Amino acid sequence: MEVMASTHREVIVYSDGSGLNEQIGAAVVLYKDGTEQGVLGKHLGSEEQHTIFEAKVLGLSLVAKLIKTKVDFLMLTITTKLDSTWVSHS
Repeated sequence: MEVMASTHREVIVYSDGSGLNEQIGAAVVLYKDGTEQGVLGKHLGSEEQHTIFEAKVLGLSLVAKLIKTKVDFLMLTITTKLDSTWVSHS
């Protein structure tokens, strides 16, 4: 009987879009099997011109970009957890 080794790898990506010191931005970090593999961030600008919601959406875009560049996969299952503040405002 032939046994195939599992090629399943745990990939976790954390993202946050938020404001600090009247500035809005987003950042993401990707871990593969518990080891940091990549970080992306983007500054949108002042809170007078941008919203936290924009930063949250940008965070999702950065997640996709990081997964595309750092993860080799044939099939990918994505689970999202959203904070209640964002969900209630969307």
